[in-house]
Amino acid sequence: MEVRALTRREKITAYAAWGAVCVFWGTTYLAIRIGVRTVPPGLFGGLRFLTAGLIFLAYLRCRGHAFPEGREFLDMVIVGLALLVTSNGLVIWAEQWVPSSIAALLVATLPFWMAGFEAALPSGESLTLRKVMGIVIGFGGLVILFAPEIRTTLDMAYLQGVLALLFAPLCWSAGSVYSKSRPAKSHPLMAAAMQMTIAG
Repeated sequence: MEVRALTRREKITAYAAWGAVCVFWGTTYLAIRIGVRTVPPGLFGGLRFLTAGLIFLAYLRCRGHAFPEGREFLDMVIVGLALLVTSNGLVIWAEQWVPSSIAALLVATLPFWMAGFEAALPSGESLTLRKVMGIVIGFGGLVILFAPEIRTTLDMAYLQGVLALLFAPLCWSAGSVYSKSRPAKSHPLMAAAMQMTIAG
């Protein structure tokens, strides 16, 4: 199969997208840590999602996109509850006690859960030796990075936050796999906006 070389514009776009993910996604954990110091976790997360969701819904309606209905709407409710209410909600709740750097590190277990869920599905991708080795190496790296925190911290609030952060990627993976199995017909932004509004 012939592989086409990327143009200069495509390379710039790809690096810009990667940089945006690093900045906006990476600083999310720090913003949460700062936010929950003064605002209750549920209110903090709810306002965040409700505001973003309503802004996107208004924009998309002005552009002529219809609201999802029936089964598609129900699927968005399920995905919104799994990804944003449960998974993201647990992260926000846990960061009352867990530093943002540790939270980001623990959420990095997401690929492990995704690989497991995919392998469990009849139509999913099976676990190859290369994937298993990647999971083992990745998990080993997390253990090495996280071990000093475990040894020096025995606070129960901290530990319950850690447990919540370990459970959060599982919920996100389940919601993502469900979403993948039921692709939405609506505009991708409409699906995200509806999920955020429901979560808020």
